[in-house]
Amino acid sequence: MFKKTLCCVLAFALTLSLCAAWAVSAEGSITPGVTSLTIEKGSSAKVNLTVSIGRPRNLATSSTDRNIAFGMWDGATWNGDIIPLTIAAKEVGEADIRIRAKDNPEIYCIIKVKVTAPADGEEAAAEQEKADEHGEYYAAVKERPLKALASDLILDMSDGNKANDRFMLVPKDYDVARANTEYSKAVGSWLHYIVYAESPPRKNSEVTARFNMRVDGKYVGRFIITPRNPDEPTFDTAKAEYTKEWRYYTIYNSPPAKNRGSDLIRNWRIRKDGKVIERYLLVPSSDRLRSVDIIEADQAGHHNFLYYTVYDDFPQHDPGTSNYDSWFDNDKYRVILYPKRNVDYVRLNEAILVDTRTFRYFQVYSIMPTARFEGEQVLTYTENQLLGFAYRTNVTYYVLVNTNDPEANKKLTNAINGKITPFREQTPQGKNHDGSDKKPID
Repeated sequence: MFKKTLCCVLAFALTLSLCAAWAVSAEGSITPGVTSLTIEKGSSAKVNLTVSIGRPRNLATSSTDRNIAFGMWDGATWNGDIIPLTIAAKEVGEADIRIRAKDNPEIYCIIKVKVTAPADGEEAAAEQEKADEHGEYYAAVKERPLKALASDLILDMSDGNKANDRFMLVPKDYDVARANTEYSKAVGSWLHYIVYAESPPRKNSEVTARFNMRVDGKYVGRFIITPRNPDEPTFDTAKAEYTKEWRYYTIYNSPPAKNRGSDLIRNWRIRKDGKVIERYLLVPSSDRLRSVDIIEADQAGHHNFLYYTVYDDFPQHDPGTSNYDSWFDNDKYRVILYPKRNVDYVRLNEAILVDTRTFRYFQVYSIMPTARFEGEQVLTYTENQLLGFAYRTNVTYYVLVNTNDPEANKKLTNAINGKITPFREQTPQGKNHDGSDKKPID
């Protein structure tokens, strides 16, 4: 429920801007959870920012080199005074990410980012072996091992086949994904809805979803294999139990952890495949009717088939309620599903942005692009959105415009009105509408 406000439109200088500036106190702070981090090329990381600048809390992010790394508000929502910033790594090198208050540039923080080349399998294994203080950690064995340290743990692992029962010695703060991976590699059994540290082999009837996670100070890829017709609550539960990040209005099969002490947890049961399944929903204390709609839809068997998640193959879906888009990235097939009605087109665009690591012209983002080529302009506009039942807020969005495109006005109008442009018809930053390269801005 929102009202879109275009504050000022100047004839085709194509400049949309906010009409009123918000006054903020000269005092305030933006404090990042970390001031420096290392990310592998092609990955992304989330850093929590604690913000104390009064209301409204309008933030902007910039990078000393967007070709190496940049920050973006990928589906970020406030949790009190905390908001997560996603940092995407594009190329090997170093860059500083600056986060500032839009209304007071003197209030800012800097996160230093180092982007490294992805380690190949042998390098990754060598690094991990070097990091282990005990040579038998993460080895799936038939005989119960002895502990190297009193704090070590011994896992009793099984895939349901008695012949594949194994023990595994791990350190106290072990990585569950690595333990799962080493066990599955040892017995040759890869299970659905299990988090793995490596992309698992899959059958034609399966698909693999990837997400990024910080482990031992580095952001690395994690993988979950599912059927083509995945069960969304089971997927979300597996991911949340591993990442320890529980999202509002997301259905889980186990009790979620509260983000705030005032949060509520709804609980109900459904019958599926002859079994009674417990369901849980984390909601803020201001929740009224939204959770009721979600619970009723779940009881009726209506699910979203993991919308806005990028897959490496086609998941099964209901063509009556779902649409899809697809593309190739380095010769690898990629596909994403989204609903036919009430599409969150900003979330769709930013899911594609995170996967392709490239802004595209005439697409709406909550992340500010940087004009880097001739004929580019970044337009801003606001939407007056109702959050819960308490108050309205102005949310700023951005569109990267190629002013040299003869259909610029039409494409801009379509973007702002929420019309979905198929990926094959989108133009990436740095390219003209005819496919030729643009000249960088000096």
